[in-house]
This record gives sequence, C-alpha cells and structure tokens, in this order.
Amino acid sequence: MDAYKVKELRKMLEHETSKADEHYGAHLSHWYGDANALTIDAGGLRALIWYYSTHDTNLDEKEPEIEKDPCISEIPYVFVWDGGVEVESTCTVNLRTGEVTDIQPAVTDSLETLEWEYVILNDEQCGVCRSSDGSRYILLEGRVKFEEESSW
Repeated sequence: MDAYKVKELRKMLEHETSKADEHYGAHLSHWYGDANALTIDAGGLRALIWYYSTHDTNLDEKEPEIEKDPCISEIPYVFVWDGGVEVESTCTVNLRTGEVTDIQPAVTDSLETLEWEYVILNDEQCGVCRSSDGSRYILLEGRVKFEEESSW
C-alpha cells in the first residue's frame, strides 16, 4: 500500500464529489513531456485509490502483477422496494469490470415494486444497473433510478 498516495487521492476525490465545489478533475501528466495532460474524474480517482490501497509504488521497469479478477465478497447489497423499504443482502463485486455476482437471496414477501438497487463500497452507495443479458454492474457515479437502469 502506498499510504501517501491513497491519502492525497482521497483528498482529491472529496473535492471532486463535493456538492459545494465546481468539479475540474485531477490532472495527470508525465515528466517526459510527449503526452498531453489528462483530466481524471471521480471514477478514475476511485480506481487509483483502490490500486494504491492494494499495491506499492513500482517505478522499476517491470510491470506489476495485477490480480486476474480482483473481487471482493460479502459486500452489502441493498434492494429498495415500495417507496423506500430497504432489504439488505450480500454480493461479490469485481473491481476491474464492475460486475456484481453471487447476490444472496433476500426475503421480499409482500413487496411489489423494485425501485432501485445499490451496493455499499467504501461507505458509499454505488447504484447497480442491469445489462441486456441480465448481468448487474455497479455505477460509480451515484444513484440512478431502476427505470433508467433497466433500459440497458
């Protein structure tokens, strides 16, 4: 873990997700000068936070070994029904693809309308959408109503 980078990236993410601030993104550039600077949004900052939370800085010539499928299990999965009734379960999230799998069954007797679904990662609600094949994926940029998600 590179604690310094994680700390600084979290500060940047706080500014990029603040409702009180205008968002300009973080700027990434390389010392060599032959590549243009890039603007990194909140999703990119989250990815960097995850990476440096699990890896040290590696400035040698070798590529770091990255896990094939970095998955986290036992993530809280929340179904929101009938005007706000929340039913909690657990799931597994693939941090590389965003795919949500292994959703554990939850008791939903007498509940009729599923309004939206989300997972809780790093104390934040990440909306879940469904692709046309029924697979579920996390949305890193906040809550999206189920009706909009189901059109994927």
